[in-house]
Amino acid sequence: MRLSAVALGLVLIAGLLEAGLRIFEPAMVRRIGVEQRIGEKSPFHPRRRIMELDGENGYRPVLGGTTYDERGTLPNDYPLARTEGVRRLLFLGDSVTKRGRIVEGFRTVFGEDGFEYWNAGVEAYATAQEVSYYRRFLEPLGEDHVILTFHMNDFLTTPISFFDPEKGLVFLEPNLAVRELSPWLLRHCYLYRAWISMRSGLTEDTKSKAGVEEDIAASLHELADLTRARGSRLTVLVFPLLFPFESWRPVQQKRHAKVLGILQAAGIETYDLVPPMEAALAESLDIWQEKGDVYHPNELFGERCVRYLVESGFRP
Repeated sequence: MRLSAVALGLVLIAGLLEAGLRIFEPAMVRRIGVEQRIGEKSPFHPRRRIMELDGENGYRPVLGGTTYDERGTLPNDYPLARTEGVRRLLFLGDSVTKRGRIVEGFRTVFGEDGFEYWNAGVEAYATAQEVSYYRRFLEPLGEDHVILTFHMNDFLTTPISFFDPEKGLVFLEPNLAVRELSPWLLRHCYLYRAWISMRSGLTEDTKSKAGVEEDIAASLHELADLTRARGSRLTVLVFPLLFPFESWRPVQQKRHAKVLGILQAAGIETYDLVPPMEAALAESLDIWQEKGDVYHPNELFGERCVRYLVESGFRP
């Protein structure tokens, strides 16, 4: 009887806490959720046909929509059927890839004769999303060479996204390894959100951060296996933050070394783009797409990166 009373009391307390969190939504709840209203300008608005929610990736491009064609890449004039003697290069990555400066660098350096350049970059994607997108949608391309640009902000997790009848589109980004989470509880239980928020706010060296690194390693190994099975070559470009390496925060430097170690251990062909970045800065070159944007390169630096690859022995 006493145990029943205690259990009932705990249920009531949990219910009150859940109600309070839903009503007041303190910072610990809002920290892992980005709620957006689907206005006319949102890429998720059905009329725009740019992005849609996806159970595995959180979101993905609308294939055959206004930005990506039915083949899953940014539109180009190449036929899907292969042309004899022409090598097909497929570029994966986040906004650095999607915005095309590095892709155009390849085009400038290697030219149009004998090569096709297919851009499957997706804004704000992290490694697991990029690999999933390749696995699920890009197999029909039958590319010769996959070139993945790994960005230093790829140490993120796949968001959990859904439509809430009252709040619209909700993105939950708990910054923990996906396998440590319950998507159902994140969607329905604010107490669980609060707990995950507290966990994700711990120090950089927690077990959960290590779990994110393990997920990145697993995704890169999966991509290596997929490309091998499809008869494709895989190259990974590790793209830097665009300011001097010595000024990076210790955790950023640690992650840079971590991903290089993961790639080396996996036997994946890898090129670190810190050296051409440091050389360009030493020459006082403007390498940013926009001043102050340390994430996205301009056309000059995109081409410099590719010329550095050639100097390092790379051939597509």
